[in-house]
Amino acid sequence: MVASDDESLSAAECASRTGLTVRALRVYEREGLLSPARSAKGWRRYGPADLARLNTIVILKTLGLTLAQIRDLLTENAPSLLSMLEVQAQSWKIKLATTQRAVHLLEAACRRLQSHQELSVYELCDLIKSLEGERSSAVQNSVPALRDLVAELITTDEQRVWQTWWQQHPADLVQNAGYVKAQNELFSRVQRLADLAVDPASPEAQKLVEEHNQMLTRYGVRARAVRMLEWNAPLVSTWMGLGAEARARYPEVGEFPDPIVNRRTSNYYLAAARASDWARALGEILRDVKTLIESRTEPESADVDDSVRRLREVCRAHSFGDPYIYTQWASFIARVNRIEAAAVNEEAWAFLARAIQARGGRPATLADPEELQHLPEIERYETAMDLAIVRRAFAKQILAVAGVNDPRVEDAFASVPREQFLGPGPWVLSKLFLENGVATPDADPVYVYTDYPIMIVPGVNNGQPSFHANLLAQAQPSAGEHLVHIGVGLGYYTAIAAHLVGPAGRVTAVEFNAELAERARGNLSDRRNVQVMEGDGTLVEFGDADVIYVSAGATHFIDRWLDRLNEGGRLILPLTPDKGLGAVFRIERRGNAYFAQWISGVVIYPCAGARDETSEQALAAALNSRQARRVTRLYRYDLPPDEECWLRGPGWCLAYS
Repeated sequence: MVASDDESLSAAECASRTGLTVRALRVYEREGLLSPARSAKGWRRYGPADLARLNTIVILKTLGLTLAQIRDLLTENAPSLLSMLEVQAQSWKIKLATTQRAVHLLEAACRRLQSHQELSVYELCDLIKSLEGERSSAVQNSVPALRDLVAELITTDEQRVWQTWWQQHPADLVQNAGYVKAQNELFSRVQRLADLAVDPASPEAQKLVEEHNQMLTRYGVRARAVRMLEWNAPLVSTWMGLGAEARARYPEVGEFPDPIVNRRTSNYYLAAARASDWARALGEILRDVKTLIESRTEPESADVDDSVRRLREVCRAHSFGDPYIYTQWASFIARVNRIEAAAVNEEAWAFLARAIQARGGRPATLADPEELQHLPEIERYETAMDLAIVRRAFAKQILAVAGVNDPRVEDAFASVPREQFLGPGPWVLSKLFLENGVATPDADPVYVYTDYPIMIVPGVNNGQPSFHANLLAQAQPSAGEHLVHIGVGLGYYTAIAAHLVGPAGRVTAVEFNAELAERARGNLSDRRNVQVMEGDGTLVEFGDADVIYVSAGATHFIDRWLDRLNEGGRLILPLTPDKGLGAVFRIERRGNAYFAQWISGVVIYPCAGARDETSEQALAAALNSRQARRVTRLYRYDLPPDEECWLRGPGWCLAYS
């Protein structure tokens, strides 16, 4: 469709008049929310219909919907502009009523206190409820705003590049996770001081500023930022400038999920930093450096020695770390946070950086994360607290890969130390197409928190975490249940299962290999709800079970396993041919009926006692039909006709209905 210039706006005009950005318009178009017409020369033109749709998009965003949800809504049954405006008007009326109630309560409380009357317990509760409700609502409404801001400013490819960098630098990932946690806690305290209107120059505020300086050095934040700027300055600047962008873009939002992003908290901290001794000292140094620059003094000149010496003293006295790193950091952080004097001071910081370099400063070793290498042992990433952060990130990542959204499974993977079920490091990561795998650089446990299987004995690995996360989520072990795990290896996924059934439940772990069974018994000895048994999983007696979780490939069903399932019990069973991809099925018993569901493809070690040649040939033929996903039932004895069966064995059949 070709649009007339008289009845439409260009992208720049549309952005200017609506307060949006051109990039936001492009994002809406990329997400399928807008489809502007084109001029005769191919330029985008936004007419009345586009602007009406834009109004709808903006209103739905303010109601908390994601762009994907908005797209689905508009695709299914696009609401009229009138109905959207009515919804928005009603929303604002509710907000106005809530605000008026809060103002009424505050004014009434002020009048009572001015007349020297005390507030009752109930009045105080009403005040808290009203004010906290406002804050909670504000934070909730800010979440989609931040999410959409990321989508607008950072492309999907850039987000992937960003995540890849962190995955390739696990030590940095751990340190940053620790920093974020500590920073949020500290800025919550800053926010409380701001709420109480405490003077930014007060000892309480200055103490928090000093703590933050120490935190930045302890977690290597400044050095890491400088290294990342060398890697990809535009992308790093965009990511680290999101807070300032959010504050500028959404002036009506007073609260964001992270305290450091909040406008009032950020402004308060900036005021406290400016009131500090070190800020005044740095200000004097920068003024002197500007004078040197105006007089055309070279950074190598002896006249600059005093400024460099003073900077080093400030860095040493206030936990700033390496002076050269600090010059790069100070200039960068002022720029991305849009501090007024950033542009004015940038030249002075660059001059100081060259002066430090001329005197043998940091650049020669800039690629080395110095802060990470020289931190005291207790501060390094191998501490239990930091490993807990790594495990939580690992759990979230593998569940995302598996497409699983189950807080219980995530918590289980975040709680069980994988390194305790692998033997001593360094470890060998099992990678496809690499016969011998890849060894970790050393025995640091951070390296095992990856989605790769890890070798536990020659030729045997402990399985891919995301694969088992999916199967365990499908098995749905509940607190108090009895789970039987067949093929436990060294017990890592057995420990995960034990966490899921809890202290009131129990796990029977069966391992055919005598050496592995003995090692698993030692690894699981501190879990009182786990019993490890050595033997053939098809023959060992384990009693009735709620879940039977088989971590080895069978060619057919075992009657003993099906007979031992309780009502509602679930069997997770990989069926695998001798060569090629097998299939994992979930079987659920309901009375005398067994319902089946394909879960995933699989390549896994063979299950001793659960394989025979005839069954393997029949299974291979069934898998070649590529119909496994259609299977819905497992029949025993009273079998349907062949055309309804995907796979038939002696006394059983996997069927389509």
